[in-house]
Amino acid sequence: MTKLAFFDVDGTLSVPVFPDGDRLGIGLTNDAWLDYCIANPENGYHLCRPVPAAREYARKLLDNGARCYVLTTSTFSYETSAKEVFIQKHYPGLFEQVIAVSSNSLKIPVILAMARHAGLDPDCCELIEDTYTILLEADRQGIKATHIVSITA
Repeated sequence: MTKLAFFDVDGTLSVPVFPDGDRLGIGLTNDAWLDYCIANPENGYHLCRPVPAAREYARKLLDNGARCYVLTTSTFSYETSAKEVFIQKHYPGLFEQVIAVSSNSLKIPVILAMARHAGLDPDCCELIEDTYTILLEADRQGIKATHIVSITA
């Protein structure tokens, strides 16, 4: 049974949509993303859409007694702020905290540390994510690994 659940943002809680010149795109280069976030400090995700199935999954986990967190990779504070605003707007009351790490490789250690702190085994934790390499490492460490496609399909 899941006691701690961790949701990624990009591609999991949000459908990434960003301006790309005169059109909309699904991503930006690192430099363009930094420029965009500086120009739109807390509104960087205003064009992104929430994922209704992820919202319902988080509600189901909460109803079953899990504590839900956002666990996201952010390169800089502007990006984290934009993600926090997006989460507050589209997922009010579902997540206890937005946890930002500087690298994808830090996600699993954060989950394991939080599990230890709560006195839980890794198999009481779940990571909901869209990146296979992260999910494979979660599974290898005994964490329930759930790809967003399995929720949305």
